[in-house]
Amino acid sequence: ELKNGRLAMMAFGGAVTQAVLTGNGFPWLYAEGSSRKGPGLASSIGSARNCAVRGSSRIAMKAEGGYKMSKAVPFLPMSPALEGYVGEEDGFDPLGVSLAIDIAWLRESELKHGRICMMAWVGLVVPEIVRIPGDGACYTASVVDAHNACIGDGKWQNGPLQQVFLFCAVVEMLTTFPKCVQGLTLENAGDYQLGTSFLPQGEDKIKEMKLKELKNGRLAMMAFGGAVTQAVLTGNGFPWLYAEGSSRKGPGLASSIGSARNCAVRGSSRIAMKAEGGYKMSKAVPFLPMSPALEGYVGEEDGFDPLGVSLAIDIAWLREAELKH
Repeated sequence: ELKNGRLAMMAFGGAVTQAVLTGNGFPWLYAEGSSRKGPGLASSIGSARNCAVRGSSRIAMKAEGGYKMSKAVPFLPMSPALEGYVGEEDGFDPLGVSLAIDIAWLRESELKHGRICMMAWVGLVVPEIVRIPGDGACYTASVVDAHNACIGDGKWQNGPLQQVFLFCAVVEMLTTFPKCVQGLTLENAGDYQLGTSFLPQGEDKIKEMKLKELKNGRLAMMAFGGAVTQAVLTGNGFPWLYAEGSSRKGPGLASSIGSARNCAVRGSSRIAMKAEGGYKMSKAVPFLPMSPALEGYVGEEDGFDPLGVSLAIDIAWLREAELKH
């Protein structure tokens, strides 16, 4: 019942989203509206043929010639707005964002955030190994607490972080404003004329390098979010695992966050992060440890709780809500 319920929650949300995006009846695929319309959802939703991309010159949902299935999500069709772009091979856009927002702005944002997160993930690990010498809390604080420690005290909060803020502001003005004036296109999206000399010769090789950067950026965005979440939940240094706090503590993350041994579940009688005896790895997410709060409950075999919700909310209420939904 538990597993079928979990599947149903995901299936229902996906089915409604796909029905609205395609405007067609079951199985809610991008195809000729009249051939797919049934008596239900498609009867009151406009045909896909008449939908156009808002803010883009491409036709969002073209029905002619059938549809191409997504490689990343095989049971969904690929958004036509992705065709011809680097990274369209996977066809990953299950929410149809590329049909509503200009693909050039999406690519600009994706590349910028991906590049930032590639540097940010390195920035999470390096302070665990080496620190810039200096006096004050800013130079000794954990990575998680670095922001509050480095903004400074007093009315103006003129700490070292102000220099970083000003530097970022200058970079944003020099790179984004010109594109707003000239117009952002797919050709100049993410292009700041840096590192062009490192690109290989030939269009195919250049496209391959751009695809590698795109995929590494996507991975970095997920990795950075997961690393920060795990650092806060465990209270330990890199690699941020549930273990004896003193054995994992480094100069960074674990220096100002309490040991996992002393953390308890809020609203529950279970110890949330027990350090004794090591930790058990999650079956559902093999590179993360399983939340100790799940032990002994039906469904704990998979150990799926990457955000550590069971450590913050009473597991009994979580199970009540899960089964009801």
